[in-house]
Amino acid sequence: MPPLESAGDPWLGGEDWTCQPLLQAGMSVVFVIGVAFTLIWVTTWVRFYTGLERLRKAGCSCISDMRRRESGKAQQPASKGDLPRVSVLLPVKGVHARSHHNWRHQMESTHGGEVEFIFCIESQDDPAYQAVKKFREERDADARRRGQGAIKIVVAGLSFHSSQKIHNLLEGVKHVSGRSDYVLFLDDDAEMRPAIMRDLIFHLEDDPSVLVATGYPHEYIAPSTPHVSFAGFMLLGYRKLAYLNISLLHPPALWGGCLMLRRSELMDPRIGILEAWRDRGYSDDMIVGGRVHRSRRRMCHPATCVLVSEVDPAYSFGRHLNYLARQMFVLDTYSDATVRAQNY
Repeated sequence: MPPLESAGDPWLGGEDWTCQPLLQAGMSVVFVIGVAFTLIWVTTWVRFYTGLERLRKAGCSCISDMRRRESGKAQQPASKGDLPRVSVLLPVKGVHARSHHNWRHQMESTHGGEVEFIFCIESQDDPAYQAVKKFREERDADARRRGQGAIKIVVAGLSFHSSQKIHNLLEGVKHVSGRSDYVLFLDDDAEMRPAIMRDLIFHLEDDPSVLVATGYPHEYIAPSTPHVSFAGFMLLGYRKLAYLNISLLHPPALWGGCLMLRRSELMDPRIGILEAWRDRGYSDDMIVGGRVHRSRRRMCHPATCVLVSEVDPAYSFGRHLNYLARQMFVLDTYSDATVRAQNY
């Protein structure tokens, strides 16, 4: 009987390609990465599910109220003047279809205390300038909404020493009231809820080691959306990576679209956030994150602080490439060795 190899069967003769060491090593790496991502996403889901379930059972919409009820402390009704004062800075550029909706939602989603809203705009030629002026006039004319917060408009001018967004924020900080306890940096393209501002304040008051409280974005496809481009799905996939941070109460990174700090610490030159922004700063959140690590403090992300926004049906592949290019460029910008080590 001839040996099997001479029988002319190609499956029995020759070396199996799946036995290649390089291929096996690559498949092992892919498997380990897949398992790691799965575990992190499961951890994220468990954290949010348990947190929201506790809120549901307690009959609360925010973590601060839930903690008081669980500790047996009845929530005492506080007057508006007794609650912390907050200054909200909104860097605005251009106007989109949901701008007025988001601004209205943000002004109505406060913690119940005194709040001022500072719109930071590059120039009066920006369409956002006239849109914000009209929005302020409409609110001043509406007697039901006059007490929801004062609106200031700051025209920052062109920037020559930092990114335009940071320049706008720096000019806005100059107009923050000296009576404010907290400063919230908030993008104008995300919807707020009252629980978000309350829980940001609660975690800053509850834990002195926390320097910055942050939220995270979550894009979704609205049921009324007729179609979404392939680039829109690419954006959703990219955003999934951000969920690796959401799984932790004290994440290693933060999102510049929702940052709250104590006003005294924002102005503190020993921490140096504003100084680093002025010194040719490009990425506002990357610099703030570096200062948190440098000062050996912590960031905090409450489970309720997720800001949702609809995916733009017209989101194009060119816009997505531009977004990715800016994200990659940010990684090569740093204000000191701490941020450089963090990026790389």
